[in-house]
Amino acid sequence: MLHATDPSLLDVSAVVAHAQVLINAQVASLANLQTSGIYSHAASSPFCSMLGVCPPPPPLCSAFGIGCPAQHSGHPDLASALSSAYHGALEQHYYSTTAAQAFALVGAGDALSQAIERRGGGGGEYDPARTVRMAVLGLLIGGLGTACWLRHLEAALPGHDSAARVLQKAALDACVWAPLANSGYLVLTPLLEGRRPEEVASMVRARFVPVMRTELCTFFPYNLVSFSAVPPLLRPFSTGFVSMCFAVYISWITHRREAMTTREQQQAEATG
Repeated sequence: MLHATDPSLLDVSAVVAHAQVLINAQVASLANLQTSGIYSHAASSPFCSMLGVCPPPPPLCSAFGIGCPAQHSGHPDLASALSSAYHGALEQHYYSTTAAQAFALVGAGDALSQAIERRGGGGGEYDPARTVRMAVLGLLIGGLGTACWLRHLEAALPGHDSAARVLQKAALDACVWAPLANSGYLVLTPLLEGRRPEEVASMVRARFVPVMRTELCTFFPYNLVSFSAVPPLLRPFSTGFVSMCFAVYISWITHRREAMTTREQQQAEATG
């Protein structure tokens, strides 16, 4: 008497083939769901690790949370949508995007600088023309200029495989681009304000070395971090943001020293 469980009655190869067909069908179905957008993030599914069909997250997602697929929910994720749109703008319109963000950052930095100056009693009414001038300079130098330089530098020395490569990039930025950018600001800012060329030349001679000294103390350490950890697409934004904060700080320090000097002169005149 033979039973249904007798191995002689089972075609093992047929069972294995049938199981393989079922597994392949499930894998194909999951892949279709991922590409059709039903699963906005494949990693949220348990089949991701089991079947090995999850796409890797974008590099910007892993580093800074930019361009990450949104988790599937009933409501759109506004932050993810905005970050994805910004990432797409950088990839498709690199120079126009970096120019626009530099215009906004430098303009905001100048507005904040003027607010600090007025609060300290060293400035008059807010000057929108000054903010526009600085924003335009930021667009040209900090936006287009810095973006072009960083892209050229990354093409010449790609990656961050070693400390020597990162140090090379930081040194080149400090020795090549920093003097050009700072000279541009030092020359064009007073010229746009109506200063005479000989007066501008005198100001540049007096301020270039202190500005470069402060530049090296601030941006050289920042560049070591930037060239090590910040993706190339995001470097113009992070550099522009640091530049904005640095400009506000320098404006505050300069105004405070000028105010202290004025008070000292007033006290000397009163006691003299």
